[in-house]
Order: sequence, then C-alpha cells, then structure tokens
Amino acid sequence: MRERDRRFLWHSKLRSRDSWRSSTPSGYQFRKYRSAPFATDATRPAPSDQHDWLRVWQVLAAPTASADRRHYVLQSRLVTSPETYFFVTSARPRRRLPAARENATNNRQQRDKVCLAMAINDGGIPPILAQKHYAQPSAFTPENLLREARRQKRITDASIPDVCVLDPDGDIVRSLLARGEARLEPAWACYHTQLYTFSRGGIDFGIVGCAVGASFAVLIAEEMFASGCKLLISVTSSGQIVPVRPPPYFIIIERALRDEGTSYHYMAASDYSHADAGLISALNGAFDEFSVPVITGATWTTDAPFRETQRAIDAMRERNLMAVEMEAAALYAFAQVRQKPVVCFAHVTNQMGRVDGDFEKGEGDGSHDALQMIAIAADRLRSWLR
Repeated sequence: MRERDRRFLWHSKLRSRDSWRSSTPSGYQFRKYRSAPFATDATRPAPSDQHDWLRVWQVLAAPTASADRRHYVLQSRLVTSPETYFFVTSARPRRRLPAARENATNNRQQRDKVCLAMAINDGGIPPILAQKHYAQPSAFTPENLLREARRQKRITDASIPDVCVLDPDGDIVRSLLARGEARLEPAWACYHTQLYTFSRGGIDFGIVGCAVGASFAVLIAEEMFASGCKLLISVTSSGQIVPVRPPPYFIIIERALRDEGTSYHYMAASDYSHADAGLISALNGAFDEFSVPVITGATWTTDAPFRETQRAIDAMRERNLMAVEMEAAALYAFAQVRQKPVVCFAHVTNQMGRVDGDFEKGEGDGSHDALQMIAIAADRLRSWLR
C-alpha cells in the first residue's frame, strides 16, 4: 500500500490500575510516536469532564511531557483493510497517575477511562484542527455555487438588499409575513432557504429565517455577501448565563467563545472570535432611548444546546459570558477573514427551560422589539454600506 493511501487512527485509552487487565491481547506491539504538542490555554479555568482526554494527550503525545511519559506503557496493534491502515493504541499507567498540573485546584475525582482518537498523519491533532490551510483560497466558492443555482433556476443575476438579517428562530420572518410586510426576493438563488425583503425607516432589508447553528448561519452569510449584501445583522435567541436582569433583553455581542466547529475552518485556534471594534463603537449610545435594555458583552457559542451541563454553565459564568447561543463565534470568524461587516445580537429570552414560564420573548414572539432594534442598528451603521 502506498504511503499516501494510508490513514492512521490513534485510539488512546487510559484506565486506572485496578481496572487494567494484566493479560496482553495477542497481536499487540510496543511502539512510540512523536507528534506536535497540543496547544493549551494557561488562562483556562479548571476543566470539566469534557476535557479529561486533554490530560492524556498532553502526557502521551507532547514531546514536552517526556518526563511524565515514563508513567505509561503504550501498546498498539495493526489493523488493515483494503482501504484503511490503523494503529489501535492503548496506554496504561505503570503506577498511580501524577497529579495534573492544570487540575491542581480541581476537586473532581479522576475519571477512570479517557478515550481519544487522533490522526497520526496529521501530526496527532484533532481533525477539527488538522489540514486547515488558512492562507489558501477555497476550491469551492459561494459565487460558483450561486452561478449554477441561477442557471438551474433560471434566475437573472441581480443583487439582494444591502442590509441583510439572519433570524435563526424564524419569528421575525413569520411576523412580517403574517402582517403582509415581507415579499419573496426573486434574486435569491440559494438552494436551502428563501430570502424575503421588507422596509424599515427608509432602509430595505433582506431576511432569512431558521438558519440555526454556526455552519448553517455562515453558509447563508457567505451566499448573502456573494449576492450583494454589504452589512449583515444577526439576531439570535439565547439562554441567560449571567443573571444581569430578568429576560427578555438584548446583548450586542462583542466577542464569542468558540465552542463550535465552523470558526476553526476560517481562523486558527483561539478562545474567542471578536466583532469588528469599529462596528461595536458605532453602536455606542444607539439604544439609550430604546424600550428594551440593550447591553454589550461576551457570549458562549455552542453546537450542542442539549449538552449544556451545569459544570459547563458554571465555567462559562466564571468567564463572565453573559449568554449562550449558536452562531456568533462562527459569524465573527467569517467576518474577520472575509473582511465583511457583521454584527450579532443575542436576544436573551430564556433560562434554558429551568424555570416555569420560560421562553417568553415579548410582543409578536419578540419580533416587534427585534425589528425596532434592527432598524436602529442599520441606521447607525449606514456608513458601512458605502
């Protein structure tokens, strides 16, 4: 088998000494691997149970952890098929595990099993961080996709409104349609969504509803800017983390924690994606007379709303992340790399269903307030449309 056709999977498993079987499965061989150290954030708070694998990876894979590797025995066996070439590797402690330096103040008990899958031919880093050639252009572009969509749908090449809105919940779109204020935009060639147009305060807007989550939101954002959009405003429903006041209210998101996947395809690993400072500065004082409180702060962007554990929520509160949502980190990474103006608002409407009477958004399911806020923001940011 040629080297370039080989795919490697490293599956590392750590067990406590009491649970480790003394017998060695047949076909196992002792092997050693070197790989790039895994980048860590020294300012990160004590990790929750989702970070157990990181301790194993730091000890077993990072060259800087060689002093700790003497505590482990690595065992591996080769698994082959016509299409794949795997090493299944296990690690067991020779004796009691050394205390994890980053967990020195964490009182949780050591988990007795940690599993990790790593691609060895990518330097031993997770697939979400591997093969990301940030300086290279994409082979698949929104312009080319829309060209073919227009051909198939027989749509003439025309532009959508300069200001566009992402409405992940879809409440704004439904409200506009119910009042007869929205019109279907014939120039929108997207395969997956419909774009409607409406007017507020002398400004024409395009809006797409129900594009929930980081990957879907960025896909639509790419196509919007490729179709003539010059400013994108996202208003997403979010769950309260820091109880600054009773919901509902709005947050101008100045930065978002990158706990999703899409942003890592646009920008190298870091804790946060940041809004353009000029956009945030331009909105200073814009909502002083608005009937609903609008504050500025940071949020947590997640891909898995139903895996928001109490430990994770507590950790995010310690970071002073005010709410949890599903799009902002990816949209800001896209905006930074593509040099496009994007501003994200979190509409804090709930406490993640942990109280009775939750998810009350206000008049018209929150659409009345959201539309007013969008109009104010767009008016303040008119200079970005030139």
